[in-house]
Amino acid sequence: KIRDEGGYCIRCMTEGCAIVAPDDFIHSVLGDDGKETTIALIRFQELVVDGFIASSSKLKFCPYPGCTNTISCPSAASHFVLSTLVPIASCGARGVLGSGSNK
Repeated sequence: KIRDEGGYCIRCMTEGCAIVAPDDFIHSVLGDDGKETTIALIRFQELVVDGFIASSSKLKFCPYPGCTNTISCPSAASHFVLSTLVPIASCGARGVLGSGSNK
């Protein structure tokens, strides 16, 4: 699921069960058998971070292409506020989050 589907929220396969596998379980199932496992674990961690950022209206990734910084903007809960507020990332990029405008 991590490698092929980009899933980070892995649920119990029993019908009707909503239990989500904790990180420790994912690490133990993937094991520690070399480069492919390391790549899968790194991908899993990236997916967890992406999911966390996507679930928060106050956090966004820097709009500058290729930048991996995250911007915390508590006022960014509404797009209306973002029309007058211009967050600036630590990399120097500036712009309205999600608009594609930057440096």
